[in-house]
Amino acid sequence: MGSAARGDGGAEELMRTLGLVNKAASSFQDYTNQKFQADEQKNAAQGSIDAATGHVDPELEQRSHSYRNSVALGRTMTNFQSGLQDFDGQLRSTIENQDDPDLATRQTEVNQQIDKFFQDFALDPETGELRSFLATPDAKRWLAGSMTETRAKLEASARTRIEERFKGEALTHAATNLGAQIDSGSIDLIGLRKLVPQTVTDDELRATVVTTFQGKAEQLKAEGRYEDAMRAVNALLGEGLTEGSLVPVDVPDGPYAPTASNLTAPAAKPTVARRRSQSEVINFVLMDLEGGDKIVDNKDGAGTTKYGITARNNPDVDVKNLTLGKAAGIAKDRYWQSAYDDAHPAVAAIAFDAGFINSKSFARSLATTYKNDPAGALGAYRKRLEDIAKKPGKATYLRSWMNRVERLGTYLGVGPGGTGTDNVIDDPSFALDPEPLNPVEAAKRNPGVSLASQMTGGLSLRPEERTKLLEYRDQLGREVNSEWDRKRREKQDENASGMLLRLSGLGAPLTPTEIAEAARRHDITPQQTAQLLNTIRSDADRDEARAQRAADDAERDRDKQDELTAQNIVANLMGDVYSGKRSPGEALRMFGQGAAGLDPKVRRAVLGAVTSEANGIEEVRKNNPVVRAATDTLDDAEQDALRRVRKNLRDPKGRVITQEQQRAIISLEFAKAKRTLFQAAIDKGEVGNLPDQLNKQVIGKIKPYLVAPTTPAK
Repeated sequence: MGSAARGDGGAEELMRTLGLVNKAASSFQDYTNQKFQADEQKNAAQGSIDAATGHVDPELEQRSHSYRNSVALGRTMTNFQSGLQDFDGQLRSTIENQDDPDLATRQTEVNQQIDKFFQDFALDPETGELRSFLATPDAKRWLAGSMTETRAKLEASARTRIEERFKGEALTHAATNLGAQIDSGSIDLIGLRKLVPQTVTDDELRATVVTTFQGKAEQLKAEGRYEDAMRAVNALLGEGLTEGSLVPVDVPDGPYAPTASNLTAPAAKPTVARRRSQSEVINFVLMDLEGGDKIVDNKDGAGTTKYGITARNNPDVDVKNLTLGKAAGIAKDRYWQSAYDDAHPAVAAIAFDAGFINSKSFARSLATTYKNDPAGALGAYRKRLEDIAKKPGKATYLRSWMNRVERLGTYLGVGPGGTGTDNVIDDPSFALDPEPLNPVEAAKRNPGVSLASQMTGGLSLRPEERTKLLEYRDQLGREVNSEWDRKRREKQDENASGMLLRLSGLGAPLTPTEIAEAARRHDITPQQTAQLLNTIRSDADRDEARAQRAADDAERDRDKQDELTAQNIVANLMGDVYSGKRSPGEALRMFGQGAAGLDPKVRRAVLGAVTSEANGIEEVRKNNPVVRAATDTLDDAEQDALRRVRKNLRDPKGRVITQEQQRAIISLEFAKAKRTLFQAAIDKGEVGNLPDQLNKQVIGKIKPYLVAPTTPAK
C-alpha cells in the first residue's frame, strides 16, 4: 500500500497489477473448462466404443458423465436393435400361425404383441423397474423416440403381412372350392367372388380361376381323363353349352366288323376312306411313320432328325431337345399347305406325308389333282416313290417307302394298305369301322358347360390372357391326343400279342368271332385282325394236312424240322437285335407279320426265345462299349464263316446238310454266343475275358462246316 501514498500514479500501478492477476485467473479458468470439455468429448467417444465392444471402464463410468451417457446410450441402441431382430421373427411366426377368420382380430392380436414387446423391453417384467441400460436421460429419450417411430413401422408392416396372408388364404380356399365345383360339374364364379374379401382384386381372383382350371386340366390328364381335361379348358374359354353340367356323353359305335365265322370275305364294296383331322394326321406321321422321339443322325445329309424334323431343313430348331408339341407346331406351320384344306381329309393326309418327306410342290399338285380321290392320291404317291427309287443310290429305300405307303393306306382305310393282296384286309367292312374320336374332338362333339356368362366384368379374360390360354389348350390338346393314341396303340399291340399266344396254344382257344368283336371295339387294328384271321386259316389248313401224316418217322422229322426252323428264325431275328441293327420290338413285329405261316410249336419256341431276350438288350448296347465291340467282332467272324461253308456235307446218318442249313447253324451258334455275352453283361455288368472265350468256342463248334480260308498268292 506504500505505493498508493504516492498519489494517483501508485493507484494505477496497483490496478494494473490486479488486472493482470484477474486476467491470468480467467485464462486459467478458460483453459480448465476447455480441457474438461475436450476430455468429456474424448470420454464420450471412448464410451461409445467400449459399449459396442463390451469393455466398459467402471471407474471412468463413475467419473465421467459423457462416458457414462455414451455407454448407456450405446447399450440401449444395441439391445433395442437386437431385440427388434428377435421380435421380427416372433411376429412373423405369429402371423403365419393365425387362423382367426376375422381380419381385425388378427391385427389386434399383433398390435397387442407389439405393445408387450416394447413394455418388456423397457421394464423388467419381474421388478417393474427400468432396465439397467437405461441409466441416463439421453438413453431414455432415445428409446422413447425410437419406440414411437418403430411402432408405426411394425404395425404397418404387420398389417401388410396379415392382409397378404389373409388374401392368400382366401384365394387358396377359393381355388379348393372351385376345384370341387369343377369335379361336380356345377360352377358358380359369382358365388365364389362373395367368398373372398374385398381386398382380393378381380385380377387376383381371375388369375386364381385360370390357374385352378389349368391345374385341374393337368390333374385330369394325369388320371387319363383326357376329354374332361379338354372340356375344363374349353369351359373357361367360353366354349360349350350355355347351361348344364360337365357330363360326358357316350358316342355310339359304328357298324360292327364282320364275324368272319366262315373266314369268307363278302363281295367287295366301295371303300370309304376315314376322315382324319389335321392334328390326328400330323400326330400319326410324327409318331408312327417317323419314329416319334427317337433321335437319328441321318447320313444322307439331313443331319440330326427327331419326329421327322431335320436339322438341315430347320436350322433354327434345336432338334435334339424338340418336344412332340413343338414338332407338331413346326409340322403344321411349315409343312401343312392351304391346298390340303380344300381336299378330302384322306387326300390331305396323303399329300401332307408326301410333302413332309419329299416335295411340297408335288404334294400340292397331289391334293389338287386327286382332290376327292383318296385311292388315286395314294397310288400316285406310291408311283412317285417308285420313280425316285430308280435313281442312283435310292433303290435301297424302296422297301421302307412302300411299307410307309401301306401303313398310311391302312391308317386311312384307303384300300388294303396299298397292296391289294390280302383277302381279309380287302374286306372293306374293316375300313368302314369308324375310329373313336380323339379327346380333343370328343370334347368338341360333347361339350361341357360354358362359363361365358360368368366370366364378365372384372373376371373377363384379358386379350393377352386369352391368347396364353388358347396356346395352353393347343399344347394340352397335342399332349392328351398323343398320350391317348400311344396308350391305345400299346393296348392294341398287347391285345394282338395275347391273341397270337392263344392261337399258339398258350391260353384259352381263340375264335374268329372273338377276333371280329375285338376289331369292332377297336381293341386291335384292322391289320392285326387280318394277321390273326389269316393265322387261324393257316392253322386250320396246317392241322388238316398234319392229320394226313400218320407215320411216326415223318412226325419226328417234322418236329426236328420245326425245331431247326425255330432256331433259324431266332438266329435271324435276334442276331440283328444283339448287333443293334433292329430293336426287340421290331423283331417281334417282324415275327408277327410272318407268323401266320408257322407251326404253333415254332411260334411258341420263337416267341419264348425272343421275349426272354427283349429286356435289357438295348440298355446294354447303349451303355456298355465293351459288349458293343465284342458284338462287332462276333459279327465280323460270323460273316467270314458264312462265306466259307462246305458243299455236300453229310451228318453222321449220311443225310446231306445243305449250305443254307449250315449257315443257319452257324448263325445260331453266333446268336447263342451273343446271348451269353449279353446275359453276362445284364447280370454282372462286366464281361471280362468272356468275349475271347466265346469267340474261340464258336469257331470250335462251327469248324466242321467251314472250308479253310484261302491264302493270297505271293
